[in-house]
Amino acid sequence: MKKRSDAPQPLQIVQYMNRVMPKWTEYADIFVSQKGDRPNFDWDDLCILPVGPGIAVAQECNPPDLNPILMGRFVSFMYAWRMYKQIYRFDPDMVRVLLDTEIAKVPWDTLRNVPYPCVYIQADLVDGYDGFFVWFEDAPNNRQLELRFDVVGKDKPPLGLFIHKTGDTLQAGLDAGTDMIAANLKDHGDEGVEFLKAVLDTEEWRNELTEKCLLLTLYLCAENAETDEDPQQKAVHKDFDPKKPKDKYSELRAWNVGSATGDRVRKYNHSSGEISIPNISHRIGEPARASSPKSPHIRRAHWHHYWQGSRDSEERKRTLKWIAPTFIHADEIDGVTINEVEKPS
Repeated sequence: MKKRSDAPQPLQIVQYMNRVMPKWTEYADIFVSQKGDRPNFDWDDLCILPVGPGIAVAQECNPPDLNPILMGRFVSFMYAWRMYKQIYRFDPDMVRVLLDTEIAKVPWDTLRNVPYPCVYIQADLVDGYDGFFVWFEDAPNNRQLELRFDVVGKDKPPLGLFIHKTGDTLQAGLDAGTDMIAANLKDHGDEGVEFLKAVLDTEEWRNELTEKCLLLTLYLCAENAETDEDPQQKAVHKDFDPKKPKDKYSELRAWNVGSATGDRVRKYNHSSGEISIPNISHRIGEPARASSPKSPHIRRAHWHHYWQGSRDSEERKRTLKWIAPTFIHADEIDGVTINEVEKPS
């Protein structure tokens, strides 16, 4: 049995909540059971428990020395996560490749393909933090669907990030977050404007982190996402009733993400001795940054989406694919095996 300190971060969090708020799941069950029973108390099915009811649960539990607003947010996404307990562990070199992929034209509705209502992604994006939760919020009072990220780490304050469903693309959703904060602060007069200047300095950093979380989440939405169940966790996993979880280690399912691509990148970098993802990746169609047109280099990864199903069919859906970086002239490096690609003239 895993010791409490050795358990994965999300399991530690839910077990801590069970200790300080023993009845929190019972109260949350009541709110979820009332979904749609009265006016202005309904929400998108992507959202399991909105933050408003989550705050009400935290206030009812009244945990000592804990902010009920913050705990209300945790109630919302931890209630959803504990139903499935999915952990996705990203290969570090796969992360580097994904972070060099653009998202500007990716449709927002692609996010509806996230595998579960809440998942935990383990990846080293911020020093001292372990990973982040991905979940959906849809407040019953304004029905504004959001994708949310909560970045967590041991003895670290959680970082809450969000993307509004505004416009057709993910980039529009990212931009809307900053615009909303700016509009709200300007309503507070000169003092708000001064505070806004300080906020926007940190907002640039937060937007960068939000985009990083988004890129990893998008990969899980791709139909060709490379996920392999962790063999050690699979050996101890036991199925459970999502409506009656016990929050045990055996309920976890863990997935290794991008291992094969990460291996290819490491093999490529090791063999070349001088080329790595950050200094050679480039936009599709631009010349490589290597010293010679014939030097080994990589064409940047990108997203491709297309429709499946007939135009008038209710089952018609938009599908996302991740197109991996293309290793050009990699056959000139000893020890690197890749798929055949057309070499540029």
